[in-house]
Amino acid sequence: MADKVEPQIPTPAQRRRVVMFGVVRSLCVSTVLTVAYFSLPLDHLARLPFAAIIVCGLVILTAVTFYQVRSIFRTAHPAAKAIEALT
Repeated sequence: MADKVEPQIPTPAQRRRVVMFGVVRSLCVSTVLTVAYFSLPLDHLARLPFAAIIVCGLVILTAVTFYQVRSIFRTAHPAAKAIEALT
């Protein structure tokens, strides 16, 4: 028979560290995306067909969603990762 491994309960300091890391990472990603949105020359997108823009956007959205869901299932702290993914 295999021995069961008891899950370790994180200390309050470890929980705070996980939450702070998630908050800092979320703020960094939000900042980078905001700066990119306002600084990249996106006016050239008007020349592309609308269907191509929608298809590319959906492909990117699907890939990011798949990556985030997979990372939530694989992490030791899924609640913190899920909140980070929502950001």
